[in-house]
Amino acid sequence: MNKLTLFSIASAFALNAQAQYYALLTPPELPMPEVKKIALLDIQGTDGREVTDMLTTQLLAKKRGSLFQKWTLLGTETYTGPIMQPNGTSSIFELAERSQLERVLAEQRLSNSGVVDEAQAAQLGKVLGIDAMLMGSCTYSTGVVTEGDRRKRWVSAKVTMKVVAVSTGRVLGIKTIEESTESTGKIGEALVGEHDLAIRAYDDATVKLANYINPYYKVFNLTLEKIKVKEHADKARKAKDLFEDKHDLNGAYTLYKSIADADAYCAEAQYNMGQVSVAAGDWGRALEHYKAAAEIDLEKYGTNVGFAEQRIKDQETLASLGVDPGMVALSATDSRALTNMVLTRGGKSDRHNVYPEPQAGGATVAQVPGGTKFEVLENNGTWILIKLLGGKQGWISKENVKL
Repeated sequence: MNKLTLFSIASAFALNAQAQYYALLTPPELPMPEVKKIALLDIQGTDGREVTDMLTTQLLAKKRGSLFQKWTLLGTETYTGPIMQPNGTSSIFELAERSQLERVLAEQRLSNSGVVDEAQAAQLGKVLGIDAMLMGSCTYSTGVVTEGDRRKRWVSAKVTMKVVAVSTGRVLGIKTIEESTESTGKIGEALVGEHDLAIRAYDDATVKLANYINPYYKVFNLTLEKIKVKEHADKARKAKDLFEDKHDLNGAYTLYKSIADADAYCAEAQYNMGQVSVAAGDWGRALEHYKAAAEIDLEKYGTNVGFAEQRIKDQETLASLGVDPGMVALSATDSRALTNMVLTRGGKSDRHNVYPEPQAGGATVAQVPGGTKFEVLENNGTWILIKLLGGKQGWISKENVKL
C-alpha cells in the first residue's frame, strides 16, 4: 500500500477524528494544459524497470491521494478520506502503450533508455501521436548502523523525472524526489533487505512524481468550532455528528445555517458552514462563510479567507486541464436535520412517565420505554415535550433522556 501524504489543518492525533477527513482534488505543481497524451520511457538505473512500472501505475490511478495514515496513541491506522466531489479524477493523460512505444523505438533504432535528443523527440512525437515524453533515472544509497544492542539498515532513494515537449524538444519541467526508509531490530535479528527497502522508498517517490504533473487528492482534516452559546448546543451537537460521523453535509449545513440565522454574531456557525462547504467542494460558498466569520473575528478566521481564495484559483487551474471535480449541492432546507430527537435512558423493559404538563405528579399521558427515540417538539428548562404514538404529545423529564 502506498504511503500518501496527509495534509491536516489540525492535529491528527485525536483517536476519534477519522470521520473529519475529506479528500479534495488538488492541481499539480506543473500543469500542462496543452499536453493530452504522453509516453514514459524506461527510467534509467538498476531498478529502473520496476520504478517505471510503479510510475505508470500512479499516472493511471483515478483516486490517488485519497488514502492516508492517521497517527494515534496505538500506532498508525490507514483510512480513506470520503470523496464528495463526484466528477474528480487524478488521471488526466492518455499513456502510450508500452508495446507501441517499444515498436516505434525499434523502428527508429532508438533504445528505451530515456536518452533522446531534440530531433529524435520530435520524430517520436509525430509517430506516436504524443505531446510529451517522461524520462528519468533512479538510484539509492544504503548502510547499516549499530546503536547499543540494536541495528538499523537505512536506504535513501532518489528518482528524477524530466518532462519533454516532443514538438520542440523543450524541457517543460524536472522533478527530483528523495525518500528514505529503514528497518531496525536487535543484534542477531534479520533486517529487511536493502532492495526491499529501496522499493518502498521508490514507491513513495513515484506517488509524488505523479502528483507533479497530475491532479491528486489531498486529505483535509476539517475540524469544527464548538458553538459556545448554550441555547444552540443541541443543534450544534447534532450538526457535528452529521458532519463527522454520517457525512451528511446538507443536514449539518442546515443546522448551522439555522444557528447563524438566529444569532447573526455567531462566528463559529459561519466558520463551520465554511468547513462543510469545503467538504462539498463548494469553494465559492466556503469563501462567503469564511468572510462572514472573519468580519466578526478577523484575528481568528482571517487566514481561512486566503485559504479559500487560493483554492478557487486552484479550481481554475483544474478547469484549464479539463477537470471539473464537481461538488455536492448544499441546501439549508433539510427538514430532517431540523427535527430534534432524544433517546430515553435505560432498556426496553424500563418505563418513564410522560405528563400533560412540564411537571411531575398527577395522571400520566403515557409510560414510554427506555432506549427509544422521540421527536422533540419543545424544550422547557428541565422538561421536554415529545411526540407520542397516535398523534399524542407529553412532557418528559430531561433526567430520563439523552440529548
